[in-house]
Amino acid sequence: MSKELFEKRNKLTYDLRQALDKWEADNKKSSNEFDVRANSLLKESVERLEKDLDQVESELSRSQIAEKHAKREAELAKPEFDTRGAVKGGDSDNEYAKRFGEALFSGNRVALERVMSERAHSGVFTTDSQVNSSVPVMWQNRIVEKLNQFNVVRTVCPVRNVLGDQKIVIGGALPTSYKVTEGAAITTDDAFAVSNIDVLDLTYACYIPVSKQYATDAIGGLDYIARKAGESLANKLDDEYTSGAGTSGNMPGILAGFTTTVDTGVTTYTLAAWAAKSNNGASDDLIDLAHTAKPQYRNGCVYMMNDTVAKTVRKRKDTTNSYIWKNPDRYSDVRDGMPSTIYGFPVYINQSIASPAANNAKFMAFFNPNYYEIFDRNGGVDVMIDPYGLSTSLTTRVVVSHRTYGVVTNVDAGAVLIL
Repeated sequence: MSKELFEKRNKLTYDLRQALDKWEADNKKSSNEFDVRANSLLKESVERLEKDLDQVESELSRSQIAEKHAKREAELAKPEFDTRGAVKGGDSDNEYAKRFGEALFSGNRVALERVMSERAHSGVFTTDSQVNSSVPVMWQNRIVEKLNQFNVVRTVCPVRNVLGDQKIVIGGALPTSYKVTEGAAITTDDAFAVSNIDVLDLTYACYIPVSKQYATDAIGGLDYIARKAGESLANKLDDEYTSGAGTSGNMPGILAGFTTTVDTGVTTYTLAAWAAKSNNGASDDLIDLAHTAKPQYRNGCVYMMNDTVAKTVRKRKDTTNSYIWKNPDRYSDVRDGMPSTIYGFPVYINQSIASPAANNAKFMAFFNPNYYEIFDRNGGVDVMIDPYGLSTSLTTRVVVSHRTYGVVTNVDAGAVLIL
Protein backbone atom coordinates (compact mmCIF):
# COMPACT_ATOMS: atom_id res chain seq x y z
CA MET A 1 0.00 0.00 0.00
CA SER A 2 2.76 2.47 0.97
CA LYS A 3 4.64 1.74 -2.25
CA GLU A 4 1.61 2.69 -4.35
CA LEU A 5 1.08 5.85 -2.31
CA PHE A 6 4.77 6.79 -2.64
CA GLU A 7 4.53 6.41 -6.40
CA LYS A 8 1.33 8.44 -6.50
CA ARG A 9 2.87 11.16 -4.33
CA ASN A 10 5.99 11.31 -6.54
CA LYS A 11 3.87 11.64 -9.69
CA LEU A 12 1.71 14.42 -8.21
CA THR A 13 4.83 16.24 -6.97
CA TYR A 14 6.38 15.94 -10.43
CA ASP A 15 3.21 17.17 -12.18
CA LEU A 16 2.91 20.10 -9.78
CA ARG A 17 6.53 21.10 -10.25
CA GLN A 18 6.21 20.80 -14.05
CA ALA A 19 3.14 23.05 -14.08
CA LEU A 20 4.86 25.74 -11.98
CA ASP A 21 8.12 25.52 -13.95
CA LYS A 22 6.24 25.91 -17.24
CA TRP A 23 4.39 28.96 -15.91
CA GLU A 24 7.68 30.50 -14.77
CA ALA A 25 9.26 29.87 -18.18
CA ASP A 26 6.28 31.20 -20.14
CA ASN A 27 5.81 34.32 -18.02
CA LYS A 28 9.42 35.02 -16.97
CA LYS A 29 8.13 35.33 -13.40
CA SER A 30 8.95 33.65 -10.10
CA SER A 31 6.48 31.04 -8.82
CA ASN A 32 6.03 33.33 -5.79
CA GLU A 33 3.86 35.50 -8.08
CA PHE A 34 1.78 32.59 -9.36
CA ASP A 35 -1.21 33.20 -7.06
CA VAL A 36 -1.45 36.84 -8.18
CA ARG A 37 -0.74 36.59 -11.91
CA ALA A 38 -1.83 33.11 -13.10
CA ASN A 39 -5.17 32.70 -14.90
CA SER A 40 -8.07 31.04 -13.08
CA LEU A 41 -8.00 27.80 -15.08
CA LEU A 42 -4.32 27.22 -14.34
CA LYS A 43 -4.84 28.13 -10.69
CA GLU A 44 -7.68 25.64 -10.47
CA SER A 45 -5.51 22.93 -12.02
CA VAL A 46 -2.63 23.62 -9.62
CA GLU A 47 -4.96 23.79 -6.62
CA ARG A 48 -6.42 20.42 -7.60
CA LEU A 49 -2.92 18.93 -7.78
CA GLU A 50 -2.07 20.42 -4.38
CA LYS A 51 -5.31 19.08 -2.88
CA ASP A 52 -4.67 15.60 -4.31
CA LEU A 53 -1.09 15.76 -3.02
CA ASP A 54 -2.27 16.70 0.49
CA GLN A 55 -4.75 13.81 0.47
CA VAL A 56 -2.08 11.33 -0.62
CA GLU A 57 0.30 12.64 2.06
CA SER A 58 -2.43 12.10 4.67
CA GLU A 59 -3.16 8.57 3.39
CA LEU A 60 0.55 7.80 3.32
CA SER A 61 0.94 8.91 6.93
CA ARG A 62 -1.97 6.71 8.05
CA SER A 63 -0.65 3.79 5.99
CA GLN A 64 2.82 4.07 7.54
CA ILE A 65 1.33 4.15 11.05
CA ALA A 66 -0.81 1.09 10.26
CA GLU A 67 2.22 -0.77 8.88
CA LYS A 68 4.21 0.04 12.02
CA HIS A 69 1.37 -1.34 14.18
CA ALA A 70 1.14 -4.45 11.99
CA LYS A 71 4.90 -4.98 12.21
CA ARG A 72 4.80 -4.56 15.98
CA GLU A 73 1.91 -7.03 16.30
CA ALA A 74 3.77 -9.53 14.12
CA GLU A 75 6.79 -9.24 16.40
CA LEU A 76 4.63 -9.76 19.48
CA ALA A 77 2.99 -12.81 17.90
CA LYS A 78 6.28 -14.69 17.44
CA PRO A 79 6.18 -17.81 19.63
CA GLU A 80 8.45 -18.05 22.63
CA PHE A 81 9.37 -21.20 24.53
CA ASP A 82 9.48 -21.91 28.24
CA THR A 83 12.11 -24.07 29.94
CA ARG A 84 10.20 -27.23 29.04
CA GLY A 85 10.01 -26.38 25.33
CA ALA A 86 6.29 -25.53 25.35
CA VAL A 87 5.20 -22.73 23.04
CA LYS A 88 4.12 -19.55 24.81
CA GLY A 89 2.04 -17.06 22.78
CA GLY A 90 1.81 -17.20 19.01
CA ASP A 91 -1.18 -18.38 17.04
CA SER A 92 -1.01 -22.01 18.14
CA ASP A 93 -1.06 -22.22 21.92
CA ASN A 94 -2.70 -25.62 22.36
CA GLU A 95 0.01 -26.73 24.76
CA TYR A 96 -0.41 -23.66 26.96
CA ALA A 97 -4.23 -23.92 26.85
CA LYS A 98 -4.02 -27.51 28.04
CA ARG A 99 -1.69 -26.69 30.95
CA PHE A 100 -3.75 -23.60 31.84
CA GLY A 101 -7.01 -25.58 31.91
CA GLU A 102 -5.53 -28.34 34.02
CA ALA A 103 -4.07 -25.88 36.53
CA LEU A 104 -7.26 -23.78 36.58
CA PHE A 105 -9.42 -26.63 37.86
CA SER A 106 -6.79 -28.53 39.82
CA GLY A 107 -7.48 -26.64 43.04
CA ASN A 108 -3.74 -25.91 43.26
CA ARG A 109 -3.42 -22.15 43.45
CA VAL A 110 0.37 -22.21 43.31
CA ALA A 111 0.33 -24.29 40.11
CA LEU A 112 -2.14 -21.91 38.42
CA GLU A 113 -0.18 -18.81 39.40
CA ARG A 114 3.01 -20.39 38.07
CA VAL A 115 1.43 -21.13 34.69
CA MET A 116 -0.07 -17.65 34.47
CA SER A 117 3.23 -16.06 35.49
CA GLU A 118 5.03 -17.78 32.63
CA ARG A 119 2.62 -16.23 30.15
CA ALA A 120 2.51 -12.82 31.80
CA HIS A 121 6.29 -12.43 31.68
CA SER A 122 6.73 -13.79 28.15
CA GLY A 123 6.41 -10.31 26.60
CA VAL A 124 3.86 -11.64 24.12
CA PHE A 125 0.84 -9.74 25.46
CA THR A 126 0.40 -6.02 25.87
CA THR A 127 -3.03 -5.16 27.33
CA ASP A 128 -3.59 -5.22 31.09
CA SER A 129 -6.32 -7.85 30.87
CA GLN A 130 -4.12 -10.18 28.80
CA VAL A 131 -1.20 -9.84 31.20
CA ASN A 132 -3.36 -10.22 34.31
CA SER A 133 -5.49 -13.14 33.15
CA SER A 134 -3.12 -14.88 30.72
CA VAL A 135 -6.11 -16.50 29.03
CA PRO A 136 -5.12 -18.72 26.09
CA VAL A 137 -5.29 -16.98 22.71
CA MET A 138 -7.46 -19.73 21.25
CA TRP A 139 -10.25 -19.00 23.75
CA GLN A 140 -10.24 -15.31 22.85
CA ASN A 141 -10.23 -16.20 19.14
CA ARG A 142 -13.34 -18.34 19.62
CA ILE A 143 -15.14 -15.42 21.26
CA VAL A 144 -14.24 -13.01 18.46
CA GLU A 145 -15.22 -15.61 15.87
CA LYS A 146 -18.72 -15.97 17.31
CA LEU A 147 -19.05 -12.26 17.99
CA ASN A 148 -18.58 -11.52 14.30
CA GLN A 149 -20.58 -14.52 13.10
CA PHE A 150 -23.76 -13.78 15.05
CA ASN A 151 -23.78 -9.97 14.99
CA VAL A 152 -25.72 -8.69 11.96
CA VAL A 153 -24.67 -5.04 12.28
CA ARG A 154 -20.96 -5.88 12.54
CA THR A 155 -21.39 -7.97 9.37
CA VAL A 156 -22.51 -5.04 7.21
CA CYS A 157 -20.98 -1.97 8.89
CA PRO A 158 -17.29 -1.00 9.06
CA VAL A 159 -15.50 -2.06 12.26
CA ARG A 160 -12.38 -0.13 13.25
CA ASN A 161 -9.87 -0.72 16.04
CA VAL A 162 -8.84 2.36 18.03
CA LEU A 163 -6.37 2.76 20.86
CA GLY A 164 -7.85 5.59 22.92
CA ASP A 165 -10.55 8.26 23.13
CA GLN A 166 -11.08 9.86 19.75
CA LYS A 167 -13.26 12.41 18.02
CA ILE A 168 -14.55 12.12 14.46
CA VAL A 169 -14.72 15.36 12.51
CA ILE A 170 -17.86 15.66 10.39
CA GLY A 171 -19.13 18.45 8.18
CA GLY A 172 -22.33 20.36 8.74
CA ALA A 173 -24.37 21.84 5.88
CA LEU A 174 -22.46 22.41 2.65
CA PRO A 175 -21.00 25.90 2.15
CA THR A 176 -22.94 28.14 -0.25
CA SER A 177 -21.58 28.63 -3.76
CA TYR A 178 -22.11 31.82 -5.80
CA LYS A 179 -21.82 33.10 -9.31
CA VAL A 180 -18.86 35.48 -9.39
CA THR A 181 -18.74 38.37 -11.81
CA GLU A 182 -15.43 39.72 -13.04
CA GLY A 183 -13.66 41.78 -10.43
CA ALA A 184 -16.18 41.03 -7.70
CA ALA A 185 -15.25 39.48 -4.34
CA ILE A 186 -16.49 35.99 -3.47
CA THR A 187 -19.09 36.07 -0.72
CA THR A 188 -17.93 34.47 2.54
CA ASP A 189 -20.21 31.82 4.02
CA ASP A 190 -19.94 32.39 7.77
CA ALA A 191 -22.63 29.78 8.49
CA PHE A 192 -20.52 26.78 7.44
CA ALA A 193 -19.04 24.85 10.34
CA VAL A 194 -17.82 21.40 11.23
CA SER A 195 -18.53 19.45 14.39
CA ASN A 196 -17.08 16.51 16.29
CA ILE A 197 -18.54 13.17 17.35
CA ASP A 198 -17.09 11.63 20.50
CA VAL A 199 -16.18 7.95 20.24
CA LEU A 200 -17.01 6.79 23.75
CA ASP A 201 -15.57 3.76 25.52
CA LEU A 202 -18.47 1.46 26.48
CA THR A 203 -17.90 -2.00 27.94
CA TYR A 204 -20.27 -4.97 27.65
CA ALA A 205 -19.65 -8.18 29.57
CA CYS A 206 -21.04 -11.57 30.47
CA TYR A 207 -20.17 -13.59 33.56
CA ILE A 208 -20.02 -17.38 33.31
CA PRO A 209 -19.71 -19.59 36.42
CA VAL A 210 -17.98 -22.85 35.44
CA SER A 211 -18.02 -25.80 37.81
CA LYS A 212 -15.07 -28.14 38.09
CA GLN A 213 -17.32 -31.03 37.10
CA TYR A 214 -18.39 -29.28 33.93
CA ALA A 215 -14.85 -28.37 32.92
CA THR A 216 -13.76 -31.96 33.51
CA ASP A 217 -16.67 -33.81 31.91
CA ALA A 218 -18.24 -31.58 29.25
CA ILE A 219 -17.50 -32.16 25.58
CA GLY A 220 -15.68 -29.09 24.27
CA GLY A 221 -14.95 -27.78 27.77
CA LEU A 222 -13.93 -24.15 28.02
CA ASP A 223 -13.64 -23.85 24.24
CA TYR A 224 -17.41 -24.40 24.13
CA ILE A 225 -17.90 -21.76 26.84
CA ALA A 226 -15.85 -19.26 24.86
CA ARG A 227 -18.06 -19.78 21.83
CA LYS A 228 -21.23 -19.32 23.88
CA ALA A 229 -19.84 -16.15 25.45
CA GLY A 230 -19.18 -14.79 21.96
CA GLU A 231 -22.76 -15.56 20.92
CA SER A 232 -24.15 -13.88 24.05
CA LEU A 233 -22.11 -10.71 23.50
CA ALA A 234 -23.04 -10.68 19.79
CA ASN A 235 -26.75 -10.70 20.63
CA LYS A 236 -26.37 -7.95 23.24
CA LEU A 237 -24.32 -5.77 20.90
CA ASP A 238 -26.81 -6.25 18.07
CA ASP A 239 -29.44 -4.80 20.43
CA GLU A 240 -27.15 -1.86 21.25
CA TYR A 241 -25.95 -1.14 17.71
CA THR A 242 -29.56 -1.32 16.51
CA SER A 243 -31.76 0.17 19.24
CA GLY A 244 -29.39 2.04 21.56
CA ALA A 245 -31.02 5.29 22.68
CA GLY A 246 -27.86 7.38 22.36
CA THR A 247 -28.58 9.35 25.52
CA SER A 248 -25.69 10.29 27.81
CA GLY A 249 -23.36 7.33 28.33
CA ASN A 250 -25.34 5.02 26.03
CA MET A 251 -24.77 3.60 22.57
CA PRO A 252 -26.46 5.55 19.75
CA GLY A 253 -28.05 2.81 17.64
CA ILE A 254 -29.08 2.84 13.99
CA LEU A 255 -32.77 3.49 14.71
CA ALA A 256 -31.99 6.51 16.91
CA GLY A 257 -29.01 7.75 14.89
CA PHE A 258 -30.81 8.11 11.56
CA THR A 259 -33.27 10.76 12.67
CA THR A 260 -35.27 11.15 9.43
CA THR A 261 -38.48 9.10 9.54
CA VAL A 262 -41.20 8.03 7.10
CA ASP A 263 -44.62 7.70 8.73
CA THR A 264 -46.88 4.93 7.41
CA GLY A 265 -49.93 6.98 8.39
CA VAL A 266 -51.91 4.07 9.82
CA THR A 267 -54.14 4.77 12.79
CA THR A 268 -54.30 1.20 14.07
CA TYR A 269 -50.78 0.63 15.29
CA THR A 270 -50.12 -2.95 14.26
CA LEU A 271 -48.07 -4.67 11.59
CA ALA A 272 -51.26 -6.16 10.14
CA ALA A 273 -52.82 -2.71 9.74
CA TRP A 274 -49.78 -1.48 7.85
CA ALA A 275 -49.75 -4.56 5.60
CA ALA A 276 -53.46 -4.01 4.82
CA LYS A 277 -53.05 -0.41 3.58
CA SER A 278 -55.08 0.06 0.42
CA ASN A 279 -53.68 0.72 -3.06
CA ASN A 280 -50.38 -1.03 -2.33
CA GLY A 281 -49.69 1.55 0.37
CA ALA A 282 -47.22 -0.64 2.29
CA SER A 283 -45.18 -1.22 -0.88
CA ASP A 284 -45.20 2.52 -1.58
CA ASP A 285 -43.91 3.20 1.94
CA LEU A 286 -40.80 1.14 1.13
CA ILE A 287 -40.21 3.29 -1.95
CA ASP A 288 -40.67 6.48 0.10
CA LEU A 289 -38.24 5.14 2.69
CA ALA A 290 -35.57 4.49 0.05
CA HIS A 291 -35.97 7.93 -1.49
CA THR A 292 -35.72 9.66 1.88
CA ALA A 293 -32.01 8.83 2.03
CA LYS A 294 -30.16 11.41 -0.05
CA PRO A 295 -29.29 10.11 -3.54
CA GLN A 296 -25.54 10.62 -3.22
CA TYR A 297 -25.50 8.07 -0.37
CA ARG A 298 -28.13 5.67 -1.75
CA ASN A 299 -25.67 3.49 -3.67
CA GLY A 300 -24.78 0.76 -1.17
CA CYS A 301 -27.87 1.19 1.03
CA VAL A 302 -29.68 -1.79 2.59
CA TYR A 303 -33.07 -2.51 4.11
CA MET A 304 -32.95 -3.90 7.66
CA MET A 305 -35.93 -5.43 9.51
CA ASN A 306 -36.80 -8.33 11.78
CA ASP A 307 -38.01 -11.69 10.48
CA THR A 308 -41.68 -11.10 11.23
CA VAL A 309 -41.66 -7.85 9.26
CA ALA A 310 -39.69 -9.55 6.49
CA LYS A 311 -42.35 -12.27 6.24
CA THR A 312 -44.98 -9.56 5.83
CA VAL A 313 -42.96 -7.65 3.23
CA ARG A 314 -42.31 -10.80 1.21
CA LYS A 315 -46.07 -11.07 0.60
CA ARG A 316 -46.40 -7.50 -0.72
CA LYS A 317 -47.09 -7.07 -4.43
CA ASP A 318 -46.96 -4.16 -6.84
CA THR A 319 -49.77 -2.98 -9.15
CA THR A 320 -48.92 -5.76 -11.63
CA ASN A 321 -49.44 -8.37 -8.90
CA SER A 322 -45.70 -9.16 -8.80
CA TYR A 323 -43.88 -9.64 -5.51
CA ILE A 324 -41.65 -6.67 -4.64
CA TRP A 325 -39.19 -8.98 -2.83
CA LYS A 326 -36.94 -10.27 -5.60
CA ASN A 327 -34.60 -13.26 -5.82
CA PRO A 328 -31.73 -13.79 -8.27
CA ASP A 329 -32.35 -15.89 -11.38
CA ARG A 330 -32.25 -19.66 -10.83
CA TYR A 331 -32.75 -19.05 -7.10
CA SER A 332 -34.31 -21.60 -4.75
CA ASP A 333 -35.53 -20.73 -1.24
CA VAL A 334 -35.15 -24.38 -0.27
CA ARG A 335 -31.57 -24.61 -1.51
CA ASP A 336 -30.25 -21.10 -0.92
CA GLY A 337 -32.15 -19.83 2.12
CA MET A 338 -33.52 -16.31 2.54
CA PRO A 339 -33.60 -14.14 -0.60
CA SER A 340 -32.04 -10.86 -1.30
CA THR A 341 -33.45 -7.56 -2.56
CA ILE A 342 -36.32 -5.07 -2.44
CA TYR A 343 -36.30 -2.63 -5.34
CA GLY A 344 -32.71 -3.70 -5.99
CA PHE A 345 -31.45 -3.05 -2.44
CA PRO A 346 -30.17 -5.92 -0.20
CA VAL A 347 -32.24 -7.00 2.80
CA TYR A 348 -30.73 -7.92 6.19
CA ILE A 349 -32.69 -9.65 8.94
CA ASN A 350 -32.02 -8.15 12.37
CA GLN A 351 -34.05 -9.54 15.28
CA SER A 352 -33.03 -6.58 17.45
CA ILE A 353 -35.55 -4.43 15.56
CA ALA A 354 -38.88 -4.89 17.33
CA SER A 355 -42.14 -5.54 15.50
CA PRO A 356 -44.34 -2.43 15.57
CA ALA A 357 -47.03 -2.28 18.23
CA ALA A 358 -47.47 1.42 19.08
CA ASN A 359 -47.68 4.88 17.56
CA ASN A 360 -44.31 6.05 16.17
CA ALA A 361 -42.78 2.58 16.66
CA LYS A 362 -39.65 2.19 14.50
CA PHE A 363 -39.71 -1.12 12.63
CA MET A 364 -37.52 -0.82 9.55
CA ALA A 365 -34.35 1.02 8.51
CA PHE A 366 -32.97 1.91 5.10
CA PHE A 367 -29.40 3.18 5.32
CA ASN A 368 -25.88 3.09 3.93
CA PRO A 369 -23.87 0.87 6.34
CA ASN A 370 -20.69 2.86 5.64
CA TYR A 371 -22.18 5.68 7.72
CA TYR A 372 -22.76 3.62 10.84
CA GLU A 373 -19.22 3.05 12.10
CA ILE A 374 -18.18 0.68 14.89
CA PHE A 375 -15.06 1.34 16.97
CA ASP A 376 -13.47 -1.41 19.09
CA ARG A 377 -10.92 -0.55 21.78
CA ASN A 378 -7.61 -2.40 21.70
CA GLY A 379 -9.01 -5.32 19.74
CA GLY A 380 -12.26 -5.29 21.73
CA VAL A 381 -12.47 -8.65 23.55
CA ASP A 382 -10.95 -9.34 26.96
CA VAL A 383 -11.27 -12.47 29.12
CA MET A 384 -10.63 -12.52 32.87
CA ILE A 385 -10.52 -15.52 35.20
CA ASP A 386 -11.33 -15.57 38.92
CA PRO A 387 -10.58 -19.10 40.18
CA TYR A 388 -10.91 -18.24 43.88
CA GLY A 389 -14.09 -16.21 44.52
CA LEU A 390 -16.33 -19.28 44.29
CA SER A 391 -13.73 -21.88 45.11
CA THR A 392 -15.72 -23.27 48.05
CA SER A 393 -18.34 -24.50 45.55
CA LEU A 394 -15.67 -25.75 43.13
CA THR A 395 -16.67 -23.06 40.64
CA THR A 396 -14.57 -20.64 38.63
CA ARG A 397 -15.73 -17.27 37.36
CA VAL A 398 -15.05 -16.54 33.68
CA VAL A 399 -15.78 -12.91 32.72
CA VAL A 400 -15.80 -11.96 29.03
CA SER A 401 -15.97 -8.27 28.10
CA HIS A 402 -15.97 -6.21 24.91
CA ARG A 403 -15.14 -2.50 24.62
CA THR A 404 -16.89 -0.94 21.65
CA TYR A 405 -18.94 1.98 20.36
CA GLY A 406 -21.11 2.58 17.30
CA VAL A 407 -22.20 5.91 15.86
CA VAL A 408 -24.02 7.36 12.84
CA THR A 409 -21.56 9.64 11.05
CA ASN A 410 -23.98 11.02 8.43
CA VAL A 411 -27.70 11.32 9.20
CA ASP A 412 -28.48 12.01 5.52
CA ALA A 413 -27.42 8.45 4.57
CA GLY A 414 -30.48 6.70 5.97
CA ALA A 415 -34.05 6.85 7.27
CA VAL A 416 -36.41 4.84 9.48
CA LEU A 417 -39.99 3.63 8.86
CA ILE A 418 -42.47 4.25 11.72
CA LEU A 419 -46.14 3.46 12.34
